[in-house]
Amino acid sequence: MVKRASITGILALSMWAFVLCMNGFCEDNEANVLEKGTETTSEIVNNYECPISEDDIDPATAIAVEYKGKVYRLCCPACVKHFQKYPEKFSQKILNK
Repeated sequence: MVKRASITGILALSMWAFVLCMNGFCEDNEANVLEKGTETTSEIVNNYECPISEDDIDPATAIAVEYKGKVYRLCCPACVKHFQKYPEKFSQKILNK
């Protein structure tokens, strides 16, 4: 009886893991800061307004962040932290403008 319950529990957890992966939760959803001068094959979005602070971005001091194959520009390290916490929200804000 205990063995059957354990097997059922493992199967249920495996099924939930599969469902989460199918809905995109297993994808690499990290927003990575790119070093200045780093070459990338990702699409460069070239946003001129920071999606977090809504300030204009100075290209000389902009911080490049890569997320899901696109490179976004942010104005400062504080905004990078916010973007990394909620990358989907802020990337969509840029793309929907």
